[in-house]
Amino acid sequence: MAEVSVNFYWVVLSLIASLAILSLAAHWVVRRHIALVWLAAALLAGAISTIVFAKGGSGPSAFALLALADTFAAYSLCQSLRLSVGRPRTGRTFTILAAGLTLLSLVLIVIGVEPVMRCLPFQAAGLILIIDALIALRSVRTDLIGRGLILGTSAYGITQVVRLPFFPSLLDGGNAFPSMASPWLNWFLLATSSIYVPLVVLLIIAKDIGSVIANYRERSERDGLTGLLTRQPFEDAVGERPERFGVLIACDIDHFKRVNDTYGHAVGDDILRAFAQRCVQAGPIAGRIGGEEFVVALPGATLPQAETIAERLRGRFHELRHPALDQSHRLSASFGIAAYGGREPLAATLEKADNALYRAKRQGRNCLVLHGTGQDEKANIIVQSA
Repeated sequence: MAEVSVNFYWVVLSLIASLAILSLAAHWVVRRHIALVWLAAALLAGAISTIVFAKGGSGPSAFALLALADTFAAYSLCQSLRLSVGRPRTGRTFTILAAGLTLLSLVLIVIGVEPVMRCLPFQAAGLILIIDALIALRSVRTDLIGRGLILGTSAYGITQVVRLPFFPSLLDGGNAFPSMASPWLNWFLLATSSIYVPLVVLLIIAKDIGSVIANYRERSERDGLTGLLTRQPFEDAVGERPERFGVLIACDIDHFKRVNDTYGHAVGDDILRAFAQRCVQAGPIAGRIGGEEFVVALPGATLPQAETIAERLRGRFHELRHPALDQSHRLSASFGIAAYGGREPLAATLEKADNALYRAKRQGRNCLVLHGTGQDEKANIIVQSA
């Protein structure tokens, strides 16, 4: 049985090494995502523990190496899990507590107390770090990958609890302390670790790669300067809303080229960001569809409601003062409003809002115009009276 267990140790070691290589490869692919570095570090520390269990004997040096490797493996895994779900690294309290318990184990090893007692503190440190990771994972418990991470991390914690009183017997394939050896224990721990370790590793890699893909998608769908949606993602976002009718407000900053030419592009960028921020506050969906052209969607709103919101947005922007502008320079914007609903494509409604916007420009700027109030314009009566 001991020989088979030792061979099983080397199988697990090979598995850990393969997963570490996979983690580092994924780390490189996703441009050095730090969570995967911590994951590789945890696997390396786990590999060291596995080697000590298989060949390390029962001397103080073996116990000291296990104390350090086990705690570092738990700490590194905890950091990897936390970072992969967007949480900060372990706080100072948990870190100091885990380090203190590991130091206590090292002191007990030097003193020469019995094997079980010298192992308990650093094993408790590992459990504390696992608990810290599970606390962080609560934020993703509704996500499929998040639930898998919770399951795998919980399995890791359970095996840590099971091995607490028998930990020294695992050394040297159970030969170091035969009086404490349990024939089932090696198989149980090795079998469970060969299941939950790959599960956790692959899920962390999947979570990290998924977050990178989502980040690239987010960047491709949003304007780099203002953070607002670009045109097609804006239309998609409106189409995904459950409300099948609403109002679009097309906006354009008046004489913006003059601002750029007079005060420079840095000031112009500040003004664009300021206007974008007010657009976000005005409605649930906002986009930048041109240089100084913006659009706000108000799903479920009526034309009178949209007119009130647009007037508030116009007034707030007109009150804006930038320190680089002359005191006499007043910023303003023009607005065109059109209702959408029924079978009309959103792009057609946006064109109507644009037409109303340009009519506001012709009427003197710094005002708003409703589509359907001009010559040859037909309003959407159903939406207007909703």
